[in-house]
Amino acid sequence: MPATRVAILGHTAQLGGAEIALLRLVDALPETWSITVVLFSHGALETELLQRGVAVEVMPLAAQTVTQGRAELTDPRVLARSVRDSAAFTGQLAHRLSDLGAELVVANSLKAAVLGSIAARRARLPWVWHLHDRLSSDYLPAPVVTALRMLGRTARHVVANSQQTARLTRLPPRRVSVAYPGLPEASFTQEHPQSTPPVFGLLGRISSTKGQLEFVQAAALVAVRHPTAEFHIVGEALFNDQDYAEHVRKLPKTLGIDGRVRFLGWTANPAQELDRFTALVHASPVPEPFGQVIVEAMARKVPVIATVGGGVAEILTEVSDPPTVEPGNALRTANGQLVAPQDPTGLAAAMNWVLDHPAEASILAQTAAESAVRRFSIASTAAVCTAVWKNAIAGHH
Repeated sequence: MPATRVAILGHTAQLGGAEIALLRLVDALPETWSITVVLFSHGALETELLQRGVAVEVMPLAAQTVTQGRAELTDPRVLARSVRDSAAFTGQLAHRLSDLGAELVVANSLKAAVLGSIAARRARLPWVWHLHDRLSSDYLPAPVVTALRMLGRTARHVVANSQQTARLTRLPPRRVSVAYPGLPEASFTQEHPQSTPPVFGLLGRISSTKGQLEFVQAAALVAVRHPTAEFHIVGEALFNDQDYAEHVRKLPKTLGIDGRVRFLGWTANPAQELDRFTALVHASPVPEPFGQVIVEAMARKVPVIATVGGGVAEILTEVSDPPTVEPGNALRTANGQLVAPQDPTGLAAAMNWVLDHPAEASILAQTAAESAVRRFSIASTAAVCTAVWKNAIAGHH
């Protein structure tokens, strides 16, 4: 029986959370699926897919449309430009999807969903949305949220990366499934080495939505009590975050901890960096759709400190409703510690607890690792996704 042909669309080839999740998914798919990934720009994702033997095509979209940020989506000039750039592109994309013989279109990002839904309709193909973003007005402009929720109704199905992400689609349960971005077996470790001196790390692109500013502010508080502790920021700024990154880089000197904070840049081996951490700090000031690096840290038996909200609390509490955390404090859960958003004092309290109670922090990390094994395997992710794909194709026929 021939393999089922699926075209997966992504607007960017930069390696963000959604793109890493895609790489792990295609690695785990059985041979009954024939995948072609269609990207709208060149970059590292293209290289990674080709190295895995995955068919990749790049159909360049205007760079200014690919890289425009969420905050620009209310600017009429930006919207007009995007419409102009996208109109011809969707026609070309529809023709290419037909030429590929695709039986299903899967959109792996917001922009891919907007353009892919139009192209799929033109090509008379069903489409599925793999949703990695929160459709909420604290994450996107309110008119955009409304439009994207309407767009979700045109998909055969939506696969969300957390229960919180699924809820925000406002779709009935039969139209949306949750597939946590899972990890391959190689991501899990038996032991976590102890770091000397202690190292607290934040791993992810440098962005105002990721909390490097609050991390450095918390580091200044911890440094007073623990003079040997170091603080590592692993990642680079993408898209429109260069000004924020420059501000963060200057802050340690202003706070008198210039020699204690290290900016290590982007890494091709996150597990290696995680293994150097005494604890991972996930300091996002806004709710995150999921929190992939948190699961990666849990798999490496690294204690986790994270801001409450979105899918992050779901990971650390194993319930879908986030708990309330009082500012200035840290709430210990079965799998880590939660603090309030935009709360350097709470982050510092959580970091101090890890250093003051190393044995308890190690036990917490062991429990979290067991949870990660049980809940976040890539095999489970692939099973949910392929079941949705099969039903979408069958429903179309």
